[in-house]
Amino acid sequence: MEAPKNPGRSGPPDEDILIIPNEWRRRMHPRRGGLPVSVRHERGFGVDALPATLRAQIEDVLKGPVSDPELARLGLARLRGEASPLGAAVVAMAAFACDGGREAAEGMVRGWPALDGLAFAACAFAELAAITIRFDLPSPDAPRLQHGVVYAAPDESYNQLWWAENLARSLRALLAEGAERDYQEAVERLAEHRRTSLQRLVVSYLVPTRLDWVDECCANLDAYLSTMLFCALGSARHLELLGGRLIPQWSDCTPEALATLLEGVGVAAVPLLATALEQAHIGSEDRRNLLNALAVMPSDDAFRILLDQIGERFAQPPLLAATRRFPMRALRLLAQAADAGSKDAGSKKYALVTELLGAHVRTHPELTEAALPTLPDAARAAIESIRAANAARLPDAPAETLRPDPLENLPAKKPVIGSWVDPVLLPQVALRDRAHALPVAAAGHLLTMLALSKPGQVHPGVDAVRELCDPGSLAEFSWAVFEAWRAYGTPAKDVWALRQLGLFGDDDTVRRLAPVIRAWPGQDGHARAVIGLDVLAAIGTDVALMHLYGLAQKAPYKGLRARAQQKVEQVARKLGLTPEQFADRLVPDFGLDAGGGMVLDYGPRRFVVGFDEQLKPYVADEDGKRRASLPKPGAKDDPEPAAEAYKRFAALKKDVRAAAADQIRRLESAMLEQRRWTVPEFETYLAGHPLLRHITRRLVSRA
Repeated sequence: MEAPKNPGRSGPPDEDILIIPNEWRRRMHPRRGGLPVSVRHERGFGVDALPATLRAQIEDVLKGPVSDPELARLGLARLRGEASPLGAAVVAMAAFACDGGREAAEGMVRGWPALDGLAFAACAFAELAAITIRFDLPSPDAPRLQHGVVYAAPDESYNQLWWAENLARSLRALLAEGAERDYQEAVERLAEHRRTSLQRLVVSYLVPTRLDWVDECCANLDAYLSTMLFCALGSARHLELLGGRLIPQWSDCTPEALATLLEGVGVAAVPLLATALEQAHIGSEDRRNLLNALAVMPSDDAFRILLDQIGERFAQPPLLAATRRFPMRALRLLAQAADAGSKDAGSKKYALVTELLGAHVRTHPELTEAALPTLPDAARAAIESIRAANAARLPDAPAETLRPDPLENLPAKKPVIGSWVDPVLLPQVALRDRAHALPVAAAGHLLTMLALSKPGQVHPGVDAVRELCDPGSLAEFSWAVFEAWRAYGTPAKDVWALRQLGLFGDDDTVRRLAPVIRAWPGQDGHARAVIGLDVLAAIGTDVALMHLYGLAQKAPYKGLRARAQQKVEQVARKLGLTPEQFADRLVPDFGLDAGGGMVLDYGPRRFVVGFDEQLKPYVADEDGKRRASLPKPGAKDDPEPAAEAYKRFAALKKDVRAAAADQIRRLESAMLEQRRWTVPEFETYLAGHPLLRHITRRLVSRA
């Protein structure tokens, strides 16, 4: 199916062809003359196979005072073996209304094609849309609930047909696959079964090749089984006739319905999909499906919508898929977006766009070179800037410097890495020499090793990577994997993306992860939060254990607090310590010297860090004069050490702020409980500790 041409674009002609992915094609609602679809047909049965008790119930419903007399007559005649589409529909509807009768109702509908013929089955199904079940509440004259089969009211656009919607797909498939003579007979006879709005919609769903019938449904949208309408649309004209009145529901956002819509109307569906994304009732899975549908559209508008969603949940994998599927379109539109976003260069969206464009340019150097002369000046300038940034990246490590990924202990079936993470978009993993980086392919192998690793069963290649690569670079790579997983909705099957933080994470990882763990239980993420506690214990640095202990003391959710306390006790037992002794050892030294201070060297200037009685840090210059804050490096300062010192002080303030209140409260509790320390413990962990000495020495001196 060809899409409308995009003016001004130049690229391979297949970028204007809509190709529905195979995994979606297999799930489409079949359309006669359309793509081949395999549908499973279950066998049904006739009225003769009804159990005697259920048959008696059906007769009671039809003979009762609620049922329409004409419908009752046709239904009872059907039970006696007479062939009437409306009678067949009445019996099925009556069975559905009986206790435990839904299975029998579905079985009779499935049996119509084989027992009564395809045209009869289509007409009988259309008649299901004309009738409904009516219930009469108990009254003095009729002390029990009465129900019967009646004609549906004109404004009763939904009635009781919901139970048979899944059966309609099988019937549509039989019509699509049937002999031409049988199909034409069904179409001719169905013309007599389009009396009501809902019937007209059902008939259009069953035989969508009658575009004029679909026209009528779209122009007069007063019956609303929206999924059937979605799957009946067969041209862009139908969307024009609807004029924006079709509001997608959750049931319309399945791969089955969306793939059928795409086959029917092609890229004309883009505005409808965009409208669906804006609906408040659209859930997570619906959102994924809509974005995936946009990703197959050979349309600039569809790609721009995906770009607008960049940074939002579930948006990255579909955008990556569209970028791979339409490389020339992606190059052109990403360059335009990068140029437009340069006015807000500090935004997250701009960073994500330039990151994706950079990866795309690296992946397609020949395409980029060929496309540059055809692009507008601004887009060309954006790409040239990206190419310059790419040139500054570390070169790939030579093959001879890389060790082979170990093959022992691999399962027969390797894990499939989800589409939510792409090694092309992850930070480079630098080798320890910081002069080379892992190639993209090797980074992909690293993801596989991380996915294979389980608690207590780390893939043997992970240790080899640790020896080969820079720890800080591995930590950034690891965090980027975790963030990609979070952005995709934290799928449980890929929880390895959380666990792997325990393999490469560092103190910066801990500072970023701890608030996430604290918040997860309030976001239906208690299980993830508990795994996060394991990650903190696995990282095992002083900062990691300090945050673990902090969660055990004051996590906002009782369940998480209890699990953190269990984890603290578990770690303490391994060390042969009480929880209180363990807490003493958790206070990091934060890089302070033995005197409890820190010297920050700017080259020509030096500053000394101290702490007040509340453990708030301050800085003093070389003359001992206190400053309100550490000054930013100036033009006369040595750039590298000054920048490093400024960054170091910022991290110190953040870490001490997180620890100070907890430590003060902990020591106050120890005083109230009259806790005792041995002299060596007191000298090591309190009076001699680089941070806590500022509290304990003052306390001792006052005492």
